[in-house]
Amino acid sequence: SYLISGDPYFNYKNDLEDFFKKKNINVIKITGILEIADWVNRKKDFLTNREKNSSIFFYIPSSIKEVKNILRNSLCGKVVIIVKAEKLLNTLIEKLYKESKIKYKIYVNGNRRYGKNLPFKLESQFSSAYVIIDCE
Repeated sequence: SYLISGDPYFNYKNDLEDFFKKKNINVIKITGILEIADWVNRKKDFLTNREKNSSIFFYIPSSIKEVKNILRNSLCGKVVIIVKAEKLLNTLIEKLYKESKIKYKIYVNGNRRYGKNLPFKLESQFSSAYVIIDCE
């Protein structure tokens, strides 16, 4: 995969894609990662800890069961769960809010949110929410 900023379907053509195509390299476009890094950096809430050489894992789950498997198998660092459906987002936050041991932060529509303020609404069908879970 490679990271791109903005909408890959609006600005889909670039030299990097031509390079990948010529070299027969299959890639997956992942959007939103640069945006979430920018949002948390502005709040001085960085995704990585350079002193600990921490890692970040990004996941786009489709169910609560998948989220549970992700959390069970996470070794260290932070897990950024990219949620594209309101129902999944609200169910996930309800479960995390009840589990007091898990440290997490929520970003919806570019703004930091808190678990007690349910339900969350996404701006559009193309929006995503980001749940950052600290597994350290």
